[in-house]
Amino acid sequence: RPELWADEGADPHDLVAFCGTRAAVRHVFVGGRPVVEEGRLAGLDLDKISRRARRALRAVLERADLDP
Repeated sequence: RPELWADEGADPHDLVAFCGTRAAVRHVFVGGRPVVEEGRLAGLDLDKISRRARRALRAVLERADLDP
């Protein structure tokens, strides 16, 4: 990736941390467990999270006496 091109003496860890975009990172592991795989969050049900967020937003709007 062009944003990761640098002098051959550059630290590759620094390049990823300070120059890379999210498109340059396909996998992330934390404590040996995958958090991002193939650029997508691992182990999360995004549909379930989205449904819960919509319910929470509706509840907040109702408490604020606003039309959802």
